[in-house]
Amino acid sequence: MSHLKKQKLYHGGIVLLLSIVIGLVPILQLWRTGLVYSGSDLQFHVNRIDEVANSFSHGQFFNILSFTTSNQLGSSVNMFYPYMTLIPAVIIKLIIHNPVNAYYISLWIYNVATFLIAYLSFKNLSKSSTTGIWGALLLSMSMYRLFSLLGTSAFGEFIAIGLLPLVGWGYNRAIIQHKWGTLYVAVTLIAYTHLLSFCITVSLLVVITLVRWLLNSRFSFAELLTFIKAGVAMALSWIPFLIPYLILTKNNHIETPYSTLVFQSLKPFNALLFDYHFSRDLGLILVIANILFIVLWKKFSSVDKLIFGGGCLLVFLSSAAFPWSAYTETFFKSMQFPYRFLAFAVVILSYTGGLAIAQLLKGKQVFYRITTSMILLFIIVSATFATINTYKASVLDHYQLVAKKQDSLTYSPFANYAVNKETFDNQTKNAFITYGGLDYWTRKASDHRNFFLSDDVHLQKKHLGNRTIQFTLLNTQNRKNVEIPIIYYSGIKYSVKGDNKPLTYKSGKNGGLLVHSKEAEVHRITVTSHIGWLESILGLIALLPMIPLALSKWRHVSQ
Repeated sequence: MSHLKKQKLYHGGIVLLLSIVIGLVPILQLWRTGLVYSGSDLQFHVNRIDEVANSFSHGQFFNILSFTTSNQLGSSVNMFYPYMTLIPAVIIKLIIHNPVNAYYISLWIYNVATFLIAYLSFKNLSKSSTTGIWGALLLSMSMYRLFSLLGTSAFGEFIAIGLLPLVGWGYNRAIIQHKWGTLYVAVTLIAYTHLLSFCITVSLLVVITLVRWLLNSRFSFAELLTFIKAGVAMALSWIPFLIPYLILTKNNHIETPYSTLVFQSLKPFNALLFDYHFSRDLGLILVIANILFIVLWKKFSSVDKLIFGGGCLLVFLSSAAFPWSAYTETFFKSMQFPYRFLAFAVVILSYTGGLAIAQLLKGKQVFYRITTSMILLFIIVSATFATINTYKASVLDHYQLVAKKQDSLTYSPFANYAVNKETFDNQTKNAFITYGGLDYWTRKASDHRNFFLSDDVHLQKKHLGNRTIQFTLLNTQNRKNVEIPIIYYSGIKYSVKGDNKPLTYKSGKNGGLLVHSKEAEVHRITVTSHIGWLESILGLIALLPMIPLALSKWRHVSQ
């Protein structure tokens, strides 16, 4: 092995070790309590993770209906809210049986992935390993991301934040080298993570491209062709999710999360910069790093300055200073919360903060670089520990531990109850009626929710695995027609049997499956959802973009 390869392996090992340690810092204090501080967002995502885990354990990877979680009503939530990037949490759930440990290890894995993706992306954007390390460190410890990670447990959003640096790197490769692969992978992963983040990402990329072309006073056909290639590849890979999504949306009146622009609780611009509580803001360290960028302003390129300006503009859009009241009836209302722009601002300002610290260390003696780096690292880790410790003290004082037999959980968008390893599964096994519990039901089922959520003594449910749920009818006299509490979705193929004999079905008056039997006194009804030929074909189509990427990589290696 050459000296250069050894040096690369050594450097890579140091970065990996640093990512593992940094990934543990935000969660260690909470993990040691043996408790998870939860609320409706976490309850929503835990139900999704558990359902996917149960499906995977039975060899089912598509068309996942909620037969074991989300009130066991056959909700199609995982067909409307993509779950691909939840797979690491699903795998850990299947391996580790203590749910509290599984939860925190999942967060740890996502933290490590965020650090490594940011490091590689920022390093390649700046051509500087120092920028890569410090930018990744700032993003990992940024307050907005930590609040999404621990304060609201918004899995979709905090995973998407970790992927955004890859979008920046991919965009840079597209406009400089006219290579579309990295941008395609990044945007596709975000599309399979969080739809709102995907829509905002694409919108910002379009705006950035148009502004660049205007500033440069030229249109680049080569760039446009590269973007088209990335877009077509992304569309092909997204087809297994997109086509069923469109079919179900077209055939059913779906109850989606509300589309209302909520701007009344936005913070003032200065509060986003200087409010250092555990909340949705930039955080002290990120602000200081970017003040350093301003101090060293003359040492940066015009492109870096424009990137910094873009980050500041996104902070402004996330604040109460922007007149959002004038946009309540525009397409912005589908974004729900303008503070979502802050996620993109945090990524950009982490990069410029990394540039600033790298510039501070550039050309200095080894002792200065090591001493300064250790001081900065100590300050960042200490500030994060102090913030999380304050949050921990707050939740320990105010959030009650869920009782083992508690049937339902109180609503709040933020953490408002605590669970331990004995009560963690209360979030999925008992009633799920808090915020998000009725998302992606049909309108008909939502209007008759009492039918689905009531304790009907005539029906007993039992999950049989392999996309199948069984109902035992205790009182069967003269009952040829019975509506069972499984949400009926037009566009999903069901197989219904009564005592092992095929039965016909249609939508009932409550929005459930109305089952018809030619014979009375059917005792057991089983319902199975099916993977159709369409899903299989779409799965194969999704792999097509991998072929040119693999051939390109093979040619590169061969040369």
